[in-house]
Amino acid sequence: MGTDNSKMCAGSDGLWVDSDFPPTNSSIGSDRDSFDDVQWVRGRNINGVSDLFADVAPCDVDQGQLGDCWLLSSMASLAEHPDAVKGIFQQQTISDDGRYTLQLYNQDLSGAQIDVDESIPCDDSGAPLFSRPFNNEMWSLLLEKAMAKLFGDYSSLDGNWMSVAFKAFTGANAAEYGTQDTDDLFQFLYQSDQKNHLMAAGTQQDWNGLVGGHAYSLLQVVSIDNFQLLMMRNPWGQVEWQGAWSDGDAMWDQNPDVKQQLRPVFQDDGIFWMCFDDFCRGFPVVTVCEKVMRTGSAAHQKKHNPGKYWTHVYRNRHHPKQHDRPKHHQMRRYNGQPYKKPKRHENGKHAHQHGNQQRPNGAAHAQQRERVRHGIKPVKDAAHSSHPEHGKAAHPHSNHRSRSPKRHGHHHGGHGCHAHRGA
Repeated sequence: MGTDNSKMCAGSDGLWVDSDFPPTNSSIGSDRDSFDDVQWVRGRNINGVSDLFADVAPCDVDQGQLGDCWLLSSMASLAEHPDAVKGIFQQQTISDDGRYTLQLYNQDLSGAQIDVDESIPCDDSGAPLFSRPFNNEMWSLLLEKAMAKLFGDYSSLDGNWMSVAFKAFTGANAAEYGTQDTDDLFQFLYQSDQKNHLMAAGTQQDWNGLVGGHAYSLLQVVSIDNFQLLMMRNPWGQVEWQGAWSDGDAMWDQNPDVKQQLRPVFQDDGIFWMCFDDFCRGFPVVTVCEKVMRTGSAAHQKKHNPGKYWTHVYRNRHHPKQHDRPKHHQMRRYNGQPYKKPKRHENGKHAHQHGNQQRPNGAAHAQQRERVRHGIKPVKDAAHSSHPEHGKAAHPHSNHRSRSPKRHGHHHGGHGCHAHRGA
């Protein structure tokens, strides 16, 4: 990579520049040589961006050339709850001075107030290199940048667990669960969805349109006419499940009552439905953050009329066309090498120090008792991570890592997913 000239114009527009996380190669980190001709562009000057927030929804978030789908899937899940996204930001509109304050949390659940400027690393065309907003909103760019600052640099976001992101966003306990023992798992996930908890899931290998070693948002869990179905989203905003209950699959026409209640939208937007049996086959790990994210009328409508709720959420949303998305050759691929551990600041301000893990509070103990009652055991509880740096814990599915986009061929002929009698 050539000489970094971004320092020369820093602050020339009169907007605040974060000297602790400057718009230079140092903030990209160890992967800086993978990106040529990086330009730092103010968020307000990125083509199409005009607001900090507009109509926050999961389809606002898309992955660029960084393997942080663990983070972006968690952001998409968080975007199910617009008030939760907005609550992270002290500012609610584009800042006059270009400075933004975000309330995040360390892995010991202690608060971490992060200030960032709005300079975003872009390619030579002025398009963001990493998180890519599909609408006119800046929030996803700034939240990703704040997480990069919390971890040390953008490169340190290359691979981690979704529970780490959920805890950073909410200050609540989160954990990964294996899907091998399915007897009580559906009921646990269904009840977690009814409580409007944050959820996401990770794959282990390519299968029927699912991308191996990748993270997906889990948006809804339903039981209708004895079918156990889950609504998922790929953070790429494309490449979907191709098996039973996928977009346009025959199961929808064979079960018109289910189709009428759920009102699926068949388009290439990364959102799809699948049955629970196939979910367990495709996703060895599911992440649940035990924080209530939706209350009042929104919670009531999602619970009692999910089809109407999701129609309202995605009505009139801009879904990117194929030519709006990153080109195949621009997508950075997972290279098969182990991801490094996230960095911590030299002063340790935002690092998770040894012996500083916070014990679960009474509510967390109650939630643990509920998991035990359902026979569900966490694979690794992020609240008790053995790793001192942001809770990046060892995982039995060692090849489950987030990775950057790669287009895959679609394969048909998935499992039929017959109704579960007595569900």
